[in-house]
Amino acid sequence: MYKTEIEFLQKYEDANNAQNERTLLTEEEISKLSSEHPKLPLEFIEYLKQIGWGAFRECQYMIHEPSSLLSDFADMYYLADEPPEGDLDNYVVFGDGFDGDLGLINLNTQKVAVYLHESTEIYQTEQGFKLFINEMMGIGENGQDTFT
Repeated sequence: MYKTEIEFLQKYEDANNAQNERTLLTEEEISKLSSEHPKLPLEFIEYLKQIGWGAFRECQYMIHEPSSLLSDFADMYYLADEPPEGDLDNYVVFGDGFDGDLGLINLNTQKVAVYLHESTEIYQTEQGFKLFINEMMGIGENGQDTFT
């Protein structure tokens, strides 16, 4: 499922840069994650199996070690004081762009959402995980590097 992304990262990442190290989930970890969050999309599960959690492209984006609900971040992000609309338990946090915003999977729609830390709003992207993560990696429609 992620052959193109793996080849792209091999081509454009510095393999000797520790910032690009990722950890693949084991079958046991995948099984546990799937049982804890049965609504997680297959695209996300496969990403963790094939590419893994950790940063890519010299910290362009970070996929977190799964899995936390957005409600688990309530104190850190002051969500308890001014919670965004919706049930925070409907969102799994999967990553961040080192800017304070959080990448989320909406468990109701299986689409990506973004918690915007400055406005404390949740923006629904209507994108699946694979398309979203390709944009974060800088993979263009024709496989070109959009960051150069």
